[in-house]
Amino acid sequence: MKFKLRKLVLKDADSLAINTNDKSIAENLMYVDFPYTKKHAIEWIKEVRSDYVKKKPEDLYFGIDVDGLVVGEVALNDIDHEHRRAEISFWLGKGYRGKGIMKKAVKEMIDYGFKKLKLVRISATVFVKNKASIELMKSLGFKYEGEHKKVTLKNGKHLDEYTYALINTKYKKK
Repeated sequence: MKFKLRKLVLKDADSLAINTNDKSIAENLMYVDFPYTKKHAIEWIKEVRSDYVKKKPEDLYFGIDVDGLVVGEVALNDIDHEHRRAEISFWLGKGYRGKGIMKKAVKEMIDYGFKKLKLVRISATVFVKNKASIELMKSLGFKYEGEHKKVTLKNGKHLDEYTYALINTKYKKK
């Protein structure tokens, strides 16, 4: 299935709300509520759009666009330009899973981080129960770095996370 990564705009609020309003997404992402409404989507789009204009953004969120609809997101978070590192996050709407979209979208974001932002390290924290994301990280060459016990409070429960990382072996300091 063809897709493109692009910046979010306010007209994406409907498709963003529809595709994010999934209990499994909320359970696997730290800051997503369920149910997820159009109001949530509008607030989110306004928040992430402010980083698009910064010379050195702290976070970059791109919508996964299929036929003009935002069906997921992939992002580089906590970008540390001095130390050349960031964390990657992603999600995909239920009706679009299993079609190879997410692996390609995450790969594009990794390439963007390594080539455009000149990052040396991209890490990912994944809830221990999120098997699909763990398999995706492994398939893209991310290496397991450890388990963090009771690190995130979600819905009144402390959850364990794994950390994975990918190192840019082609990086050369100028």
